[in-house]
Amino acid sequence: MASKWINKDLFTRFQEQKKQEQDNIPNNSGNRLEKVWKNPDRGTVDKPKIYEGRFLQDTAGNFYEKYFYHMFNSNEKWCFVLCEKTFDMSNFCPWCTTSSKLYMSGNKADKDMARNYKRKERYCGNWYIVDDPRDVETDDEERKSNGKVKIYEFPSKVESKVKNEVTDSKNGLGPDIFDPGKDGYNFIIKVKATKPTADGKIFPDYADSIFSRRPTPLGTDIEIKKIMEQTTNLKEYIRSMKMDDDNNETLLKSEMVWDIVSNEWNENRRKVTRTTVSEDVSDESVVDNDSIDNNFTNTSTESTDQSDEDLLKELEDL
Repeated sequence: MASKWINKDLFTRFQEQKKQEQDNIPNNSGNRLEKVWKNPDRGTVDKPKIYEGRFLQDTAGNFYEKYFYHMFNSNEKWCFVLCEKTFDMSNFCPWCTTSSKLYMSGNKADKDMARNYKRKERYCGNWYIVDDPRDVETDDEERKSNGKVKIYEFPSKVESKVKNEVTDSKNGLGPDIFDPGKDGYNFIIKVKATKPTADGKIFPDYADSIFSRRPTPLGTDIEIKKIMEQTTNLKEYIRSMKMDDDNNETLLKSEMVWDIVSNEWNENRRKVTRTTVSEDVSDESVVDNDSIDNNFTNTSTESTDQSDEDLLKELEDL
């Protein structure tokens, strides 16, 4: 039975897009944190902390989106830079080029710097919070999450579970995972802690997270309409995180890596000014981030998610 809340054609196109994705392709906060749901806290190795909510499409028909970013500590401050490859993998990104050149230098110190600047991926979607156990810890209604729509920025471990329901035409829940009505299914996030690594680090483990077994509406039709009005246009949200060129240049100089990337930066600015970008870029002028040694680029999804999670948690706590 077709839902009145989901555009089936839009979902079908989205479903095909996800099916065609190749999983092995590498894929300024402003008021960002006001819109974003705080990352779930992890439990213990044996006992998870549990959160529940519903993914929703935005008013433009976007279900969820992927973006790339660079995040690092600079002068005791966390810096977040949206990667230009979010919009097209052929786009020039000074931080990707910087990390590439540093890594390819062969120097251990430079390789460590390269890892600091390397590109990371994240997903974002509109998320109606059904149950956030942290609400009981505050009396401030503004700080509570239950009953609100926030942006949920989630790692690939969570995305793989969502994508499986989207792409499995035979057994997956399909569009119902985004349906706010009676056919919709909540997503139950269960976050355990991993066992400590050799250097003592502990990370969140989402392996037990599942979709609910029974569908439930988020409210009456009138209530659902009000809920949907709270959604954020995901593409606009991602674009709002872009750092302008002047601030990007300032940051590159403050990190003392400007000399590494200045030639490519200036060449790219000239191309933008001419409004014609050549697809064939000289190997001498640009080092592609995707050309780095496999030991660097083919970092496991799990390890990327883990470091990513800790970085974002630290940013939230500032």
